[in-house]
Amino acid sequence: MQKLHLDGSHISLLRFVELANGPVAITLAPVIRERLVRAREIVARYVAGDQPVYGLNTGLGGNLKHRIEAGDIPAFQAQLLLARSAGVGPYLPEWISRAAWLSRIIGAARGASGLSLTTFDLMLAMAERGLSPAVPTYGSIGTSDLVLAAQMGAALIGQGEVWDNGSCRPAAEALRAHGLEPIELAPKDGLALANNSSLSIALAARALSEARNTMDLAQAVTVLSGEGYGMNPSIFEARIHALRPAAGQEQAAAWFRAALEGSSLYASGSPRSVQDALSFRVVATLFGTARNALTQAEKETETEINGAADNPAVLLETDEMLSTPNFHTSALALALDTLAIAHVHLATASAQRILKLMNPQLSGLPKYLSPAGGASAGLLPLQKTVASLLGQEAR
Repeated sequence: MQKLHLDGSHISLLRFVELANGPVAITLAPVIRERLVRAREIVARYVAGDQPVYGLNTGLGGNLKHRIEAGDIPAFQAQLLLARSAGVGPYLPEWISRAAWLSRIIGAARGASGLSLTTFDLMLAMAERGLSPAVPTYGSIGTSDLVLAAQMGAALIGQGEVWDNGSCRPAAEALRAHGLEPIELAPKDGLALANNSSLSIALAARALSEARNTMDLAQAVTVLSGEGYGMNPSIFEARIHALRPAAGQEQAAAWFRAALEGSSLYASGSPRSVQDALSFRVVATLFGTARNALTQAEKETETEINGAADNPAVLLETDEMLSTPNFHTSALALALDTLAIAHVHLATASAQRILKLMNPQLSGLPKYLSPAGGASAGLLPLQKTVASLLGQEAR
């Protein structure tokens, strides 16, 4: 079982991904529990007062002007979750649910959510037992994961289904099987469980983990392609890239130089071609740009993991509750869009290198990479699969 001690320290993306791989026992530093207690005191003061606070004593969205009486606030929290549990489609993989649940726990520990201790402690107990609310695929629009997060939060009151160490079962049944009971939500709990970006964070974390692994593999394959093609390695000369040091380009060129150290490409002293096709010639630029995009996306994801996306937020420094725009993850979205574009560039160049390798006039290798010759199609059919995959990547 993984262990996490929450004390306010920064949690890296790599650590977050590791923690989401299974049950996690979470302990709290005294300062964190004190922070949660203080936040609840502030929430209680607003519940008892007359000042309108969005989602606490007012309706949501178009019902903003409707005031909720203090005695009706607890029931409103459960209604808030159940009314918005409108996600559809197959459940996302269990890893995503665990990561989203973990994200909400880390975010709530900052105190800005104002979650009650009863609710927070049940979330911790579920994480330790390998329980995470099952969440449908469709329903989020990126400006908070309101609908899907509400559906996840409903598990705490025994509604919906949860992942239980590899299988889905009704939430109330799973809780009781692990010695837990559904709870009654306190004021602010419902909105804190729904109005956050935990699912977007989980999806981003998974995508970036896979992107880094895929990019490492793609870079290694590019070196092998260059060897097979007999590319001109002078294109990685450090002085060339210093002339226009675009983001990540010099580092990528240095990586390719190191990977090709001792290569047969240097043996003859004169390259097969003075200047290769673009798909071989610009790989340092392409991978440098892609690595830079990946780093930026990881940075934005770590900001979300360690941040508080709550609206309204409890400000412990001034004992206030204020509306925030922090549910809107535009920086993360733009970083991920940029990374997606970078992947299309990498995929396009990869497809072009495959075509060049199969062309004997360009590569000096057997036609279609088949030594049989004659009517042999060799690896030609692979070109169609590559074209199909590239089309999917570019969508």
